Amino acid sequence: MPTELGLRIDVDTYVGAIKGLPHLLSRLRAERCQASIFMPGGPDRTGQAMQRILTQRGYLAKLVRTGALRTYGPSALATALFYRNRSIVDAVKPLLQAQVDGHEFVAHGFTHTVWHNELHSMDAQTVSGHVQASVDALARAIGRQPVGFGGPGWQGNFASLHALDRQQLRLGADTRGSCPFLPVMHGYRFKTPQVPTTLPSLDEFSQGLPPTRRDIQALFELIMHQRFPVYAAHAELEGRGHQAFFDELLAFCWREKIRVVPMTSVLQSALAVGLPSCEVIQAPVANRPGLVATQGAEV
Repeated sequence: MPTELGLRIDVDTYVGAIKGLPHLLSRLRAERCQASIFMPGGPDRTGQAMQRILTQRGYLAKLVRTGALRTYGPSALATALFYRNRSIVDAVKPLLQAQVDGHEFVAHGFTHTVWHNELHSMDAQTVSGHVQASVDALARAIGRQPVGFGGPGWQGNFASLHALDRQQLRLGADTRGSCPFLPVMHGYRFKTPQVPTTLPSLDEFSQGLPPTRRDIQALFELIMHQRFPVYAAHAELEGRGHQAFFDELLAFCWREKIRVVPMTSVLQSALAVGLPSCEVIQAPVANRPGLVATQGAEV
């Protein structure tokens, strides 16, 4: 049984930053919990995500299963299409509140959609530039260096892991897996530890949205059987149309005496027992289109 649940809050759109994030911050404040806020440094390009309907098999099915158009709504698409120069980190008020409440920040790409859709076609220099721009923009917004970097959509490769090492951040969060680890690719051992997401996100629940009692219970059982569970909430989902589920998740943790903590706390707990070195592979995740960077075998 775990003693902690690592909580990351992904903020993928400007609307999520100004409308969804404040609710999540309020609930965490009420429960005296802290989280890692994942935020892109550049402009909101949500409208470009629609290109994935044509380029990524299974993406349209995901939109239908999760009710994405209802979740994101016309306001999010309008913001992305008509305010193309507005950066997500321009949502100053929620950022300031998150700092006051003691949450930590993780850079989440520069332009979320570009990284998600194009990472594997970028050369190493372009990847490095995206990571640098993301870290720099978030650092300017919050007045300090973010603690880590997490590739949008759990997209990561050799070039992105190498770019993280050059940044000398405390952690990377580009992967799905079972526990914090030191990543290895093509025989190269990277220095920046990965803190993977270990649990399905809300939009990956097998029976779609709104979440069913069966899927919620399955998530809680997974938490209870993992040593270092990490859950990724989204400002656009748990912060808007599915707030009741987020409240239920916090209540479950309180009942089971599981502390809700940011990613660095999970890393500290794992460091106390030692980090394995594991391959990073590209693999599918149930109910998510495409492949994601995944913790593979220990080497």
